[in-house]
Amino acid sequence: MKECYVIKKFNRGKRSLLPVAPETLQGDMIKEAHSGVLTGGHFEETRTYNKLANQLYFRDIHKKIKQWVQTCDTCQRVKKTKVKYGKMTDNPKIAEQIMEELSTDVLGPLKIGGRDYVILFICSFSKYIYLKATQQVNSNTIVECLEDIMVHYPTPRRLKTE
Repeated sequence: MKECYVIKKFNRGKRSLLPVAPETLQGDMIKEAHSGVLTGGHFEETRTYNKLANQLYFRDIHKKIKQWVQTCDTCQRVKKTKVKYGKMTDNPKIAEQIMEELSTDVLGPLKIGGRDYVILFICSFSKYIYLKATQQVNSNTIVECLEDIMVHYPTPRRLKTE
């Protein structure tokens, strides 16, 4: 049997000879590196690749490992999936003056001297806080609070609620 080697360059100029894995054994080698008793652990593609790439060579090794890990039954059932979060908008609206934007929320139900709810308003620019305790929360009480604020301050351009 004729042995075949390939030269692989590593970091810092070090070279080593790696054996070329026969195509018939590549699947078994990937399986052992990914989920084998001694060397496995069901690690992600990068760690499985690093285990194999430092010991042997075969064509499209990264692609084959990626495909194996993505179809591993244990990994699909047990491992956490990576969540991709959305990007922030390019031009978020940031308040540039007092009372340009008010954020509001309702706290409760609470038991505070017959008043069960607290309506909260916060100016996004100045961080000014307005609180009002009420017995009930509905659109009329929210409008009353806004009217109380607008008597003393400019009318807000935007109102943020949950």
